[in-house]
Amino acid sequence: MTSLKLRDLSNNEFTSIDDGLSSFLFGNNCILKALDLAYNYDLGGDVFESYENESMSCIRYDLQVLKLERTSLGTRIPNWLGKFKNLQSLSLSNNTIDGSIPASLGNLSSLEDLDLSYNALTGAIPTTLGRLLNLRKLSLRWNRLEELGEKCFIQLENLEVLNISHNLLKGVLEESHFANLTRLNSLLIGNNEHLSLDMKSN
Repeated sequence: MTSLKLRDLSNNEFTSIDDGLSSFLFGNNCILKALDLAYNYDLGGDVFESYENESMSCIRYDLQVLKLERTSLGTRIPNWLGKFKNLQSLSLSNNTIDGSIPASLGNLSSLEDLDLSYNALTGAIPTTLGRLLNLRKLSLRWNRLEELGEKCFIQLENLEVLNISHNLLKGVLEESHFANLTRLNSLLIGNNEHLSLDMKSN
């Protein structure tokens, strides 16, 4: 079905994907714009599989929306997700994804909504996320992230919602971190025991 633009398989009881998720994305589905597998609670396992060394079948991919929330993914975020330059919305929330956030996500220059909340991500919030100039919503809450890059958010002028609450972040957030975020209307940073603010009262 090489002309298919939308695959909505959400809210089912799938327990596996033959050949892994990469077969859905890297085959001949060059014009696929949206893939929704959310709320298949027992999908689980490593649906991403290892696809790092495989060649891409299409010169360009049109994928704009990828929803995998609440699918019990017990894996890491693969570097190859950074190849989908047209991706506008990526949701991997409410899984058991561990490991670090790959720097390659900074290549998703069209991304507007990134939700990696309610997982077991560790390490640092990569400074490459600061290249996502179209980002409007970023949710990293309820993980185990520990480090906050000094220039993670400073260039995200379109950011409206930033949620980094309920992590293990440490350090100091200063006014300079938010100097360019003129559209920011929601900032959630609570439940980071070693994270503090250094800002003027006004």
